[in-house]
Amino acid sequence: MKKVLFLIVPFLTLFLSGCARNADMSCVNLSSVDGFFAMKSKIVSGEKIIQKDWDSLFNTKGYSISATSSMRKNIVKEMMLTAFDKNLKEKRDSILNIPVEQNLKNVYMLLSQMTLANYMDYSENEAKIKKFKNEYDFSAIPKLSAERLKSFLIDPVDSLIKVPVINFLCYEPDAQSKAKGIVCDFNLFSKESAKERINFIAHETFHKYRRNFADRRFINSHAVLRQIDRIQDEGIADLIDKKENLRESVENKGIPEPFVKKYLEAYENTPQILKKFDGIINSYLNKEIDGEQLESKVDNYFLSGGHPNGYYMSRMIVRAGLKNEMLTKFYSPVDFIKIYNKAARIENGYVFSDSFINYLESLK
Repeated sequence: MKKVLFLIVPFLTLFLSGCARNADMSCVNLSSVDGFFAMKSKIVSGEKIIQKDWDSLFNTKGYSISATSSMRKNIVKEMMLTAFDKNLKEKRDSILNIPVEQNLKNVYMLLSQMTLANYMDYSENEAKIKKFKNEYDFSAIPKLSAERLKSFLIDPVDSLIKVPVINFLCYEPDAQSKAKGIVCDFNLFSKESAKERINFIAHETFHKYRRNFADRRFINSHAVLRQIDRIQDEGIADLIDKKENLRESVENKGIPEPFVKKYLEAYENTPQILKKFDGIINSYLNKEIDGEQLESKVDNYFLSGGHPNGYYMSRMIVRAGLKNEMLTKFYSPVDFIKIYNKAARIENGYVFSDSFINYLESLK
């Protein structure tokens, strides 16, 4: 469902602070969290912030992996100042009060709003968050998360199930599996239960595991395939850590309530959303739109990286008794749609048109 945040501070302190007493801290990196709170203190106290301070923050591990674009860095920088500078209350309120609907097509503003809301939560619960960082046993995560993922997969290749280093940072409440490891918002992680944390990291590890099997050249060859790949990747992964009552998995996690509402609406409206997606492809096949228009219409079509709609589809597949078939083809977007269609016929869900299926087959 993909995020960012930043701060400065002793790199070393990161490894020595939270969980220094644990036998193995190599599984996590907290330097960006330490940097975040150090920068927050400077802003709150009114100290002059220079570019070197921001550079130090963005050079900490989590931010160096996730906040690589100027947009990401600008969001972290601007929202930190907006959240913690006492003179910017009017700007703070203005951003937080923008209806989520207005920002759904504006990635910069949507991420800014979610990041700002999360930063305000960091400020309100700073003592609690720091206490968690210093007392939680991070060393148990890799083994337990790997076991959770193995129990979920069909005939897993154990040698490929390796939990990456978890690089915590502070940005919008989200996590991503990157080539250099997992990046995860620390506030989000701290709000989860012990079981939820293990499942959460198993979810992110699934993405890394799946990359060993997915045909990226084929998937990246077409915008439609990229969108289907997202809903398959996130939809299956969400079976690992999301609850049947989806609201219980997304509320009280630092996510603004208006966005939670939109997320749940997207889940419930999946049949209509899939029908419209099918219609876009058929408009292209009927020469009503050209290839450029098709790509424009499907780009980022699914909300939140495909999480809510992918989860809806995966759950329907499970209800139809096709979970094992889905997990056997967990790396193939085209097969995911075909298996979903079988499930939809059983469960009276939305069934993609034959022309849509034939189009996907033609891309192979």
